[in-house]
Amino acid sequence: MYTPGAGKYADITIWSFQAVKSLPIFDGGAITTNDEEIYKKLRTLTWLGVEKSTFERVGKKYTWDYDIRQAEGTKSYMTDVQAVIGLGQLRRLPELLAKRQECQRRYNEAFRGKSWFKEPMYSQTVQYYTPQFENRNELGEWLAEKGIATSVHFKPLSEMIYWRKAVKRPLPVTDRVWPKLLTLPVFSSIKNEEIDYIIQNVLTFYER
Repeated sequence: MYTPGAGKYADITIWSFQAVKSLPIFDGGAITTNDEEIYKKLRTLTWLGVEKSTFERVGKKYTWDYDIRQAEGTKSYMTDVQAVIGLGQLRRLPELLAKRQECQRRYNEAFRGKSWFKEPMYSQTVQYYTPQFENRNELGEWLAEKGIATSVHFKPLSEMIYWRKAVKRPLPVTDRVWPKLLTLPVFSSIKNEEIDYIIQNVLTFYER
């Protein structure tokens, strides 16, 4: 998408539409740029390097002819169905963000000042709510028994089997922080009573 002025901090901006994101549209994403040359190159990359889309080949009459000028490219353009859903989601975006921000606010207020809790940085989109908890694993198991799904965002690559083959450098901050991270549920359709239930069960775990 060529959008003059879109690159505030860089020439391109990449957006994700994956299911847990603030603007979910099945999956995939978008790139905006304020550079027309970058746009032209990216435009062909989304359809196997074909320089003109079917729509672009329709003028006064349809022409079948097109060319490919580069080897790179994938079939990764957005479908009409995704676009329709995306436009609907875009109209609802302020509402979706407000719900996530409200969930973040209520979690913070419920746990703030507790010795076992470290508040995460403020997030505008609240894709994940990722505080630090003492006894993270035990808390996660406790919540799972209550029907509350949690996760960890993210397990460091240095802890993955594949990367353990690499030379291990000291990672003192990572090693200190990630064992305490636990992501509590945040999604645009979460109900107030569900937030209350999660908060109460976290408090009960530490007050036992």
